[in-house]
Amino acid sequence: MKMTLTEIRKHVSTMRQDAIRWKKEFPADESLQGWVKQFFDAYKVTKAILDAPKEEFFFGNRETRVKVPYGELLNYHESIFQRVLSLRNELRVIELEKAPEIKSAEGQVKMSFRGGARPGSGRKRMGRKEKVSLVLPDEEWEFIDELIRNGHAASRADYFRQLHFAQRSLDDGTDTLWEMRTSKRSDVADAPGSRLDD
Repeated sequence: MKMTLTEIRKHVSTMRQDAIRWKKEFPADESLQGWVKQFFDAYKVTKAILDAPKEEFFFGNRETRVKVPYGELLNYHESIFQRVLSLRNELRVIELEKAPEIKSAEGQVKMSFRGGARPGSGRKRMGRKEKVSLVLPDEEWEFIDELIRNGHAASRADYFRQLHFAQRSLDDGTDTLWEMRTSKRSDVADAPGSRLDD
């Protein structure tokens, strides 16, 4: 796609800003600084053609004259850009190598990039996790799920956790939550699987 002189001028200006920014980003890199010098040499030639008065173009138009230096400018800009990417990647590797090492309880080394896990940090464990298989009639599961939908519990696990702590907090040890529940729903008490196995 052929670019107009206005588009070329804007692009040349943008590439110049890039070169200045990259030069400041890595002032100690000789390779990059060399590419930047060559870029600005080509920039001066390109800019001179773009800014020259029309009277200087008797034997060829401006678009033809600017084509070669503009092409060189593009190549130097691309070379600088690739060098910048390479230097940034090298810096990332160095940062990763400097990242603090944290050993897990098993002695495995873990890398920390955003602070990482630290001994004693984070949410405290509620207790030991045990898997329980529970059999209840369908209507009981529907009853529990309805309570969860209404916001009385976050999940089925949370529902049974609440039941457990409520049972332990009862002052009167004669009536358990199970007995209170079955006394109200005697039709469920004799249903298959309606009691917890010991």
